[in-house]
Amino acid sequence: MAGVFAAGNTAMLKPSELTPHTSALLAELVPRYFAADELSVVLGDASVGQAFSALPFDHLVFTGSTAVGKHVTVQRQRIWCLLRWNWVESRW
Repeated sequence: MAGVFAAGNTAMLKPSELTPHTSALLAELVPRYFAADELSVVLGDASVGQAFSALPFDHLVFTGSTAVGKHVTVQRQRIWCLLRWNWVESRW
């Protein structure tokens, strides 16, 4: 995030719906320390993530499953942007 802020950009986080306590804590703490035009947290299920990935961001950093990654890739092909994947695949 330091690079995002150093470049004068805004960041939006959409944490996983599978981590409700961590997501709620982020949503509570982030507004205490950051202005909404600096960093914001968006909570929701997969449908929110799908809408989020369709927004016209210049850069998108993604961490998640293969299935969600494929959806994000299709969305990003429609709206050109730099996409960086932090690929996380469960081996369980």
